[in-house]
Amino acid sequence: MGSPVLSVIVVSYRSREFLAGCLKSLFERGGVADPEVVVVDNGSGDGSVEMLRRRFPGVEVIENPENRGFARAANQGLRRTCGKYRMLLNPDMVVQEGALAELVGFMEANPDCGVAGGNGLDSTGKPQPQFTRGIPTPLTALYHFCGLDRLFPKSRRFGRYNRTYADRDTSFDVEALSGSCVVVRAEVLGRVGLLDERFPMYAEDLDWCLRFARAGWRVSYVHTARFTHFHGQSSRKNLLWTRRQFYLTMRAFYKKNLRDSYPGMVNLLVDTGILVALGLGLFRAHLSRS
Repeated sequence: MGSPVLSVIVVSYRSREFLAGCLKSLFERGGVADPEVVVVDNGSGDGSVEMLRRRFPGVEVIENPENRGFARAANQGLRRTCGKYRMLLNPDMVVQEGALAELVGFMEANPDCGVAGGNGLDSTGKPQPQFTRGIPTPLTALYHFCGLDRLFPKSRRFGRYNRTYADRDTSFDVEALSGSCVVVRAEVLGRVGLLDERFPMYAEDLDWCLRFARAGWRVSYVHTARFTHFHGQSSRKNLLWTRRQFYLTMRAFYKKNLRDSYPGMVNLLVDTGILVALGLGLFRAHLSRS
């Protein structure tokens, strides 16, 4: 047998029930024949591995003894698989009818596209804004964290962070996509590289998309590839840690990709803003646990 058209990598941490639903929908409704599927379990200890071997014997399982973070675990899966296209899919995603086939079909029809992402919907069928993303330059991030994109969602200036002004019933190119459901062209990985493991989660997808774009490849949102997203089920289990990780990772992303493009005063303001946002985020997370 030749290489599969699509390889799907699912990184899971304490998401047994969501993982089962994700895989069931993938096989029943994805629309791609015989996808290669690898689940990387990050030391869940919740019976996920046993469930996989019992209910999905055709799925390859990589069993990590501890939580290695999303980027490192996803890279394990990317190295193990051999499909023409490689997909990252979160366990809290439910695949809607033909969604995987839509992504593969888009890549086949657009050979200049390096990364394609799906249309993430909430449980009511409403598109979730985080599936189309802008690179968080200082102004773009400022508008978002000040809530201007929520006040003026149709503004191209204020809505750039999640492209809130866009028509979600059309497909279009973006600066970045959510790593929750993205397909990449495997032949390009040797040049662009795998996920940067300095970003365990929250910025690894931004950085990856930026590297594809800088290498001359399109990054595209595909509205017909629909997924239902039960957002953040794993991260909610440790809210204080995830809030801290988010802001520190965004600071690391800025340092790697954007700092050299701005004067020192702007960089100082960015660092200060991130630390203030981190403090507020930790305070709110602490209150929510009280």
